[in-house]
Amino acid sequence: MLYNIKIAAVFATAASLAITAHGAGPVVGQGEECGGFRPDPPTCDTGLTCTVDPILPDLPGKCVPTRVVVGEGQECGGFRPNPPVCAEGLTCTVDPILPDLPGKCVPKRAVVGEGQECGGFRPDPPVCAAGLTCTVNPMIPDAPGKCVRQGPVSGKGGSCGGNSPNPAVCKTGLVCQPNPHRPYAPGKCIPSKRPYDRC
Repeated sequence: MLYNIKIAAVFATAASLAITAHGAGPVVGQGEECGGFRPDPPTCDTGLTCTVDPILPDLPGKCVPTRVVVGEGQECGGFRPNPPVCAEGLTCTVDPILPDLPGKCVPKRAVVGEGQECGGFRPDPPVCAAGLTCTVNPMIPDAPGKCVRQGPVSGKGGSCGGNSPNPAVCKTGLVCQPNPHRPYAPGKCIPSKRPYDRC
């Protein structure tokens, strides 16, 4: 009887080794070692993902919970193990004062081209593409503006502003003094008299 049990145990071990030899590594749980460049590496159980060091991908990793993908308005990020991530087209916004706390998934800001609407006092306003600037009506600064091509930069005494497409702007430390006799004509770049303009 004991002899039969020993034979059964040997056959069970052989069967187990045969399965392993054909690529079925053991299934392991959270926090356990997985993967790696070796024969029949352990694989993570359902709901877990094997995370490896991208610098040393041939070394074993650890089984961690599979990241949860969440939608708009849902909680994301934060300083915690395996935080939820936002779905495609969304970004996780966190409080810059408390960056370790979870944030919320919001739509990514749209990047718009020349002549398109931008800015304005609204959630996630569109932003202008590189080389463009968002010009808003100074009388209604909360209303959306338009993306326009940035004008050339003028030095001291150079032309600036005026009612024209892509007017020149003054370089840092200078301000545009309008023409008092012709308010729609270009002005002149002069040194700033305000300390906070000299940056």
